Amino acid sequence: MASFFISLDKDVYSAGETVSGEVLLNISAGISGFSGISLQLSGFESVKTVKTSPLPEPLPSNHIQNHSKTDNK
Repeated sequence: MASFFISLDKDVYSAGETVSGEVLLNISAGISGFSGISLQLSGFESVKTVKTSPLPEPLPSNHIQNHSKTDNK
């Protein structure tokens, strides 16, 4: 039985950047007549858009205290 693992050098790549890493093969049994390995790799790109919006700034602490004092009257 054989298994493989692909390990990339980085988690995220930019468009057009060369992807690099290692392909690790684990072959646990002898294969007769074996003379080499041929690999063909293909991949795809995807884009993820993240919408962000700024958080509102908190009111100053003195504004909150003054406001609560006028409510208690």
